[in-house]
Amino acid sequence: MPKPSVPAFYSEVPKDWDGNIEFRKWILRYAKLNETRQRKIRQICAKDILFHINVFVVGEDPRLAGDGLQKTPFITWKAQDDFVLQAYENLGKRDMRCTKSRCQGGSFLFLIMGHHVCVFKCDIQGVVGSWRADYIDDAKQPKALLPKIDHIHKFMPRWLVGPIKPTLGKRYFPDTNSLISGETAGPNFARAGRPFFAFMDEAPFWDPQVKAFEAWDSCMDSTRCRVSLGTVNGTATKHALLGKDPNILQLKLDWKDSPSHSRGLYRAFPDRIEIIDKVNPIPEDYPVVRDGRYRSPAYDDQWRRCGRDDVVMAREWDMDEGASRITFFDIAKLEEHARLHCKPPAFVGKLEYDKDFKPIRFIEDRNGPVSLWGD
Repeated sequence: MPKPSVPAFYSEVPKDWDGNIEFRKWILRYAKLNETRQRKIRQICAKDILFHINVFVVGEDPRLAGDGLQKTPFITWKAQDDFVLQAYENLGKRDMRCTKSRCQGGSFLFLIMGHHVCVFKCDIQGVVGSWRADYIDDAKQPKALLPKIDHIHKFMPRWLVGPIKPTLGKRYFPDTNSLISGETAGPNFARAGRPFFAFMDEAPFWDPQVKAFEAWDSCMDSTRCRVSLGTVNGTATKHALLGKDPNILQLKLDWKDSPSHSRGLYRAFPDRIEIIDKVNPIPEDYPVVRDGRYRSPAYDDQWRRCGRDDVVMAREWDMDEGASRITFFDIAKLEEHARLHCKPPAFVGKLEYDKDFKPIRFIEDRNGPVSLWGD
């Protein structure tokens, strides 16, 4: 590969596996024992987060351990680039809701962004949260958030990111006096201080779901940037209700934009087949499923693995909130019936609960989950 005379920006970073690895090696050789070059690369990384990710972040996937690929260079695809640029531009500025298909890197990308802002900006406070304590800071728990921050940091050269000081529930960056704290969900989530962001990982699956409602409201006045991220889990979650709020930045990571999952993308109807991926089309004898849904060989494989359960696929891949939980009645028909025959509610709001989760009062909120009618 051609070797640039100075460190390249993101557009010049190779995206193929071998080329990317060679470029990473060259960057490290280029900067070795040369403080001027190290300072230049640090300036580029501070300005260009996509360069930073694609040159220095190492991913980890325990599912690939048997193939010797558990740790791999983290190379983003186009949809992830767009996601990162939008989210990072608004980090610390406004509330965000990110809905994702499974295995699209959403949680890891937000942790990368939190790590990046703490490495390159001073006096940042960030909060990451989940509904269980072992999902926050337990090195033996694969889902734990703060150990993923450690993973991101440990594979980067110290001249680039400086030291990190881990204590239980906290990760401190002494060079910038920045801090990421982990907190469990509840009525006091991210309430203290003035965090730059408050990130709620897999919020639709917080159990009980009232914790997600409480956490979102708890940090409303302490931060300008609340982030709800997760796979859909029905229409009654706080995450689902946030999707109706026009003031919240709506982001998505869709399996149909993933190069591996969307390979061979098609739609099949009783009378025709629509080939969407014309670069890597499915074979002529491929056993298509004629239900009119977006599919691919990867999608079909998972569909068969879950016993051809459309509810599971609606939740895990299709981001279809209405179809992601088993219901007796068809959600679309119910919504159409309500549009035609129901009058608007007299009050919309939420219930406030005491410490034993017993309702104690009703608070009006146009985005609340409770609607009341009366004459």
